Amino acid sequence: MSKIRTALILGAGFGTRLRPLTSILPKPLLEVRGRPLILSIFDSLVDAGIKRLIVNTHHLAGRYLEFFEKFRDGDGRIIYRGVPVSISHEPEILDTGGAIKNILPIIGDEDSILVYNGDIISQTDIPALLRSAESSTASAILCLRESGAIKNVSVEGTKVRDMRFILRASFEKSAQFTGIFAAKKSFLEAVKSRSGKVFSTIDVLIDLLKKNPDSIDAHFDGSPWEDIGTLDSYKELNRGFDTNIQLIDALARDADMRIDNPIPIKKGASDRFFYTAKAKGGEDVVACVYSLQKAENSLYVPLANFLISEGFPVPKIYAHNADAGIILMQGLGSKDLLSISSKERLVYYKKAAKCIRLLHGQITDSFKSLKNPVRLSEPFGTNLYDWEHRYFFEECVRDKFSLKVSPPADELKFIKDTLSATPQCLLHRDLQSQNIMVVGNDVYFIDFQGMRFGCPFYDLASLLFDPYARLSSTERKSVLDAYFGDSTASEKQMEENTFLLNIGAAQRLMQALGAYGFLSLKKGKKEYSQYFYPALMSLSECAHSAGLRCIANTADACIEILSRGESRQI
Repeated sequence: MSKIRTALILGAGFGTRLRPLTSILPKPLLEVRGRPLILSIFDSLVDAGIKRLIVNTHHLAGRYLEFFEKFRDGDGRIIYRGVPVSISHEPEILDTGGAIKNILPIIGDEDSILVYNGDIISQTDIPALLRSAESSTASAILCLRESGAIKNVSVEGTKVRDMRFILRASFEKSAQFTGIFAAKKSFLEAVKSRSGKVFSTIDVLIDLLKKNPDSIDAHFDGSPWEDIGTLDSYKELNRGFDTNIQLIDALARDADMRIDNPIPIKKGASDRFFYTAKAKGGEDVVACVYSLQKAENSLYVPLANFLISEGFPVPKIYAHNADAGIILMQGLGSKDLLSISSKERLVYYKKAAKCIRLLHGQITDSFKSLKNPVRLSEPFGTNLYDWEHRYFFEECVRDKFSLKVSPPADELKFIKDTLSATPQCLLHRDLQSQNIMVVGNDVYFIDFQGMRFGCPFYDLASLLFDPYARLSSTERKSVLDAYFGDSTASEKQMEENTFLLNIGAAQRLMQALGAYGFLSLKKGKKEYSQYFYPALMSLSECAHSAGLRCIANTADACIEILSRGESRQI
């Protein structure tokens, strides 16, 4: 049996290449294929006969204490499978060599240890490495691979001659260092005698090689070995596994919350992942894990806090980690305007309309008076209007219905000019029925991260001509009256409002139809195909009413294709 009984697992690093994940959890605590990496490492070491485990910590050190809490025995000791675990905390990160020097008082008179890099997952034959170490007189025995991306260990026979080609020594072949090695007595003595606290094991190995070119042995291992050092490699290793739940739990702990088993919920077509959970206090919690690649995702929380301060009904934010892209917020249940029965939905639509009126008016004024306003998405203007037009004619008209129609430049310019000429205000931007939740007798708004300045009739059209809800003309008029709250409006004003609503609806419906084309064809989300017909019918109605003849005719042509069943099959 090997004399090595203690293993040091290096867990203090920042895991920079794995950010944003490592902004909330240290790398060894991240799950790999459903199990925290550090426990997989522990298992391989304990199975090999290691009798004591030491983990050095620095970055997010408190996470280790949280994690190991469930392994404490009645005396407060951390015990894993009968083996004691010690924490060697480094208030100042000491690098790999300094980490070893820091644990020398812990290991006492032991004359050798095993060092294991905490950010790799492997099936390394640890017993074979320990046997090699037991029979070797070298200062260190490095576990090497003959393949790998970073082959910078120079080997001659069974001896390591150089590291990172620093010594420019001659060699027979190069290999990759796995980060696993046995440190013998002379290595530990070299570490102990080294001045300073912060240094690398490579520094020690190079010094030993300078004194004695035969002082470091090579132990080759051909077992599967994977580095989780990058986001791409980590995601590939976890294909088919949900790695978000442990990050959500960590953020909840930061907020002094305890939540039970977050359950994934399917929501919309975005690049965000949602989970519902119960907090220990009984309140409903929704967790959102969002992509940092889409700029507007990061706007949700500051916008929510601003809107809450203005009395606008949105979910409370319990916790947010902007680096990791995780939000914990108030759960609002699953009842939205779309799920309300047709008999009672008008009551809630009117409440929503009054809230939106507040957003478009008083809250917009408050926003404009802020010295340091919350960042918004690009306002509606030529760029955004043109993009929505292209979206419709390319993704819907051309790709979905295979119609060769030239976009009517004059009509599209008229829409842009008309909407831009109205007073611009804060817009929700995606004001459809599924983004308005019903809680008791109140309504709440979600998915407002795309908020920006634009024409209020764009928002109103999103609400009133929502293809999901299909309000009747009578219902639309009632909701519009609730929005304006002015029964004394002149006939001319009412006609102007109706005209602007039709223009706004034409713009919004073109955007929606472009999205349905993109999602159903290119993203394979067939469920969006059912909304082409109601959206096209509304577009035809509004375009005809607004005198947008070419756009109306295009919508009618698409409707005719649908009626004949000739649209491209999904």
